[in-house]
Amino acid sequence: MGVRGAATGACLFGGRLAVVGEAGGAPAVALLDKGSGEVLAMWRGEGAGYFGNCLSHGGALYAAGWVEVGGRQLGAVYIFDKGLNPVEKVEVGGGGLHALAHDGDYLYVAGFAVEDVDGDGDEEWIWRIERTADFTAFKFANIYADGWDTGVVLDMAIN
Repeated sequence: MGVRGAATGACLFGGRLAVVGEAGGAPAVALLDKGSGEVLAMWRGEGAGYFGNCLSHGGALYAAGWVEVGGRQLGAVYIFDKGLNPVEKVEVGGGGLHALAHDGDYLYVAGFAVEDVDGDGDEEWIWRIERTADFTAFKFANIYADGWDTGVVLDMAIN
């Protein structure tokens, strides 16, 4: 019996293809053999969420997306080892993360935050972007311009 889901991103990880997305409404990762496409390992989170994209760096796999914790959607970066075991997870305030990039020195993570930035009592979706050299410590910058109804970063690239 299969699980419904969607693949939303892929990257190379340790000579294998890592595919991220959601399965049955939960964040999920699959490692595939590059040549045959055979599934070598899978990980599926508990609870609602998804991963938007992934990045391989320093022998670890980074997956960015969102998870539901206590009924609230939080942006999340999970760090997996070569056996696809989560070794670290960073969850940040309301919103979600979609994109990861690395320039050799810094990790960049982007997506959206949910805040009432214009003081009208309604929460707006605004850009959330982070650049960090410590791959487990994130301090995000939220970007909003007057007149925006909504904003989301879906993808980014460095050089």
